[in-house]
Amino acid sequence: MAAILNLYIKACGGESTILEAGVGEGRSIVSILNRIDDMRIKRAYGFDASWSRLKYAEKFEKDFGKKQNKKISFFTSDLLNIAVKDSAVDVVFTVHAAEPNGGQERRVLEELYRTTGKYLVMFEPLYEFANEDAKKRMEYHGYVTCLHEKAVELGYSIIEHRLLKNLFDSMNPTGVLVIEKRSEANCCEENIFCDPILKADMRIGNNEYYCEKTMLAYPVILGIPCLLLNNAVVATKYNEFI
Repeated sequence: MAAILNLYIKACGGESTILEAGVGEGRSIVSILNRIDDMRIKRAYGFDASWSRLKYAEKFEKDFGKKQNKKISFFTSDLLNIAVKDSAVDVVFTVHAAEPNGGQERRVLEELYRTTGKYLVMFEPLYEFANEDAKKRMEYHGYVTCLHEKAVELGYSIIEHRLLKNLFDSMNPTGVLVIEKRSEANCCEENIFCDPILKADMRIGNNEYYCEKTMLAYPVILGIPCLLLNNAVVATKYNEFI
């Protein structure tokens, strides 16, 4: 996975930003950053729906990340309502994060593609490359089954679609789907976050992010921005008290 991501990070040219969607406890992104050319990473991000898992991700990074790695910025968000601006990150990737979203393949792809500036790299179970027993298992558990098909329907530029050589589990075969996006957006903004409802800009306050358009505030708890839809606090008079 690191070798594949390193290839596309290099293809971005110069320093790049990277985001793992559905980061969990951070094991994938930390291990990957330990194995790629850190000099090419300007900023790294990771989100998950669980605040607690992200705090463990911070601990995992502290315990096992290389000291020269760029510190990962973690935040809560939802795979179907990502609180990140359009085309804000050079390389967005997943590691079995889309997996449990069977039936939502199109929505997952659209949202990940929206946030991607240059490359979307998905390490997910690839139904079309699985054997019959594995396919039945994926269907039973409600896994994604047609990412490539939906990406084609959406008109995306697919540059890689294959099974990985080193499989952890033949009953849940991991493949890679790489989609290229030619965006002219600036992928190195300091503040990549947006309101998850309208995708409108937000500004950072003391311990919160605030969106003028929605008049909603999102708390920052122990350093982690909480940007899920249900984290929003109605704050219509916010500007009167800052």
